[in-house]
Amino acid sequence: MRVFRIAVTGGPCALKTKSIKAIEEHIKQKYSYPVYLLEETATDLIKNFAHPNDYGDVRNFQAAVFRFQTSKEEDLLKKINEECKGERCVMICDRGILDNKAYLPTQKDFDRIVEKYGYNEISILDSYDLVLDLISTSNSIYGNYGTDNNKERFEKDEIARLLDIKTTNAWIGHRNLEIIDCMPTPEEKIANILDKIDNFLDKKEEKKQNKYMIDIYTSDFTIYNDDNSKLIDIEEYDLLNPFDGKYTFIKRTYKGSSSYLFKYTEEVDGREKVLCDTAISERIFNNLVKSESSKLISIKRRLVFAKDKKIYNIDFYNDNEAYLVIDGDIKDYDLPPNIKLSVSKFVEKSDKILKKAL
Repeated sequence: MRVFRIAVTGGPCALKTKSIKAIEEHIKQKYSYPVYLLEETATDLIKNFAHPNDYGDVRNFQAAVFRFQTSKEEDLLKKINEECKGERCVMICDRGILDNKAYLPTQKDFDRIVEKYGYNEISILDSYDLVLDLISTSNSIYGNYGTDNNKERFEKDEIARLLDIKTTNAWIGHRNLEIIDCMPTPEEKIANILDKIDNFLDKKEEKKQNKYMIDIYTSDFTIYNDDNSKLIDIEEYDLLNPFDGKYTFIKRTYKGSSSYLFKYTEEVDGREKVLCDTAISERIFNNLVKSESSKLISIKRRLVFAKDKKIYNIDFYNDNEAYLVIDGDIKDYDLPPNIKLSVSKFVEKSDKILKKAL
């Protein structure tokens, strides 16, 4: 059985409620997969228990949201396992566990909550298969920000814009994070969202990433911290096999804790597509690493941040070598002024980097 776990998030007034309904109907009609919905936990608490102000401090309220959310997701997954024996099914979360970070003053506040309840952030992050981050109208040229569709929403416009940015930062570093900007009409935005769903469920095409060498001596990385970026250590291994396709297993370490992933890609109709991309246990990962057919491909430290609704990855391979890794052409990115590229250092093939790093 394969449970696809999708988190739909975003700032206030981002068309999240309508999008979730559209996603549910689309998946049922096109794929005939059973769909399970997890309602927004903060709204549940406010409706049924107490207002955030009743907790005395935002940290106390977000701790309650975290505990309630993790419990709800675990209970729903148990239900899915019992009901969907042998079937593919989809679990849609109206916000995920990491949304708590956006409503807390600092990363350290979230770290305390995670530690208190015995979790770690990187495992939570990688437990979701797809994250759709819907940009709020408060942070777009399209539409007007409002609270009419959710009576429990009480954020003002400026606060909504800040929450939009903090929500993106909370989810930054996820392997399948899609930032969905606003469009001239809600219908166009929802159509874009459904395209992302199809790309994910229909054996998505591997994203073409371009790499550019960074001049680390003139670049300044000191502006990045736990609140606006993630610094993740990554080990990648290939499993040699006589069959078609590529088996990759990955260890990702953040703040001393690790998560483990497995990805299988295969050439389909002349294009490389991801046929499987899922979290695995530490035991399975260690067994694969010990296998004689496994081969270490790369060890790197990845700095991930967002700017202007785009994701930037900077891969460090040693003390004096770093590369900017982006989806698409550099011309479509407004490179931060603190990041300086080496002249004429576009790297076409990633294996050149990996071999040099090892």
